[in-house]
Amino acid sequence: MTPARLRVAAGVVLVATSLSACGGSGSPEGSSTGAFCEAYNSLFTAFAAADPNDNASAIKALKDWVKRMKDVGTPNGIPADAQRGLALIIKTAEDLDANATQQELNHLGSSFTAAQQKDGDAFNAWATQECPHSLDEPSGTS
Repeated sequence: MTPARLRVAAGVVLVATSLSACGGSGSPEGSSTGAFCEAYNSLFTAFAAADPNDNASAIKALKDWVKRMKDVGTPNGIPADAQRGLALIIKTAEDLDANATQQELNHLGSSFTAAQQKDGDAFNAWATQECPHSLDEPSGTS
């Protein structure tokens, strides 16, 4: 995976994300942390397998990941701010144009408010703790 693609993957996942599993998201609640982390970490694998010169394949991988995350739902005990951050990430990915340019991908999240960024940071911190994964190597955790 190229450094630019790593930044896009990290930015999309970590930047912040608006499906509140606490209400109205349509996403199931109460998944196991293991199932959630497996789905969450699948994006890194998908990006690693995608052609680094093909934005469309990366965007498709991202949109497929969103569907998977919505199917899995969130584990019980995820903090409300982290849950809002995940929802923002998912909403951002859902709204992403299938023909987005590299420049557009690099600027995902640039219009987030300070509160949205804080929620995104909360999700990043929670996911980093609960679902460790290296962008450079396959995860050894489930």
